[in-house]
Amino acid sequence: MSLRVRSPWVLAFVALPLTALAGPSAEVLYARSNGDLDQNEDPARYSALHVLDGKPETVWCSEGSGQDAILEVQFLKRVSIDKLEVASGHQAGGKFKAYNRPRRLEVTEADMVHPLELRDKPGRQTLEFDPPLSTDRVIFKFKSGYKGENRHLCIADLVFIQGKKPLNGPKLNPIGKGAVDKRPIMDAWVCGPSYSPNRELIFGLGETFRFTYLPAEDSDEAIQKTGAWRVEGGAVQLKEGKEWLPVEVTKDDAGRVEKVSLEAEPFSCSYSRRTPSFFH
Repeated sequence: MSLRVRSPWVLAFVALPLTALAGPSAEVLYARSNGDLDQNEDPARYSALHVLDGKPETVWCSEGSGQDAILEVQFLKRVSIDKLEVASGHQAGGKFKAYNRPRRLEVTEADMVHPLELRDKPGRQTLEFDPPLSTDRVIFKFKSGYKGENRHLCIADLVFIQGKKPLNGPKLNPIGKGAVDKRPIMDAWVCGPSYSPNRELIFGLGETFRFTYLPAEDSDEAIQKTGAWRVEGGAVQLKEGKEWLPVEVTKDDAGRVEKVSLEAEPFSCSYSRRTPSFFH
């Protein structure tokens, strides 16, 4: 059974001609959560990005017990998802029952909520969607779980399948060199009026970015494009045509990335991270 809900505002990836720039591309741009285990002490160890890499030895674990923990997965464009392979718990090193594993969860696409239930077993299990999910963004909300020795909930892998084609995995979502510098940037960043931002810039895996501009005035032209980004010598850069544009990064007193800014059009703006309030 699927339920329809009203969603908070999210900048829509509308059906406009998409300008694809030269450079690498990934189908799945990132995964993030509303709290990773040890995110301040060791942010890479239990990062939500691990659910996309197809490697059982890496794992995402929730900051708390997993009750109402949330994962967001962002795609480059609208995709059709027929199946989802889930490897729950900590799959490596005999740690499967060391942490909580998800049992009941809700998968949200746009304003539709799909309640699902997982079995408690090692390895991957396959969930099918009929009709397929059709979206560029999926939200997972974990409602209950199987109790482990530690209170944190963990998931090793989420593999999205379109037809017979996996959209993510070991070779499909490379983070590339400079992972330490890239992780804090990989997210959705928005700019514009606080009640309705009209620019969205997403830095994703595969050194792929996605940009959307939806103007307030009908006389202005909407823009959507994808392309390459990188960290070179510690500096974040975005590629527009043949030119690499500098991206200014602003950090707070704790060293966390707070804003990213560009001066060149059409990106010109100071962007803030899309906050967890946009999670369903």
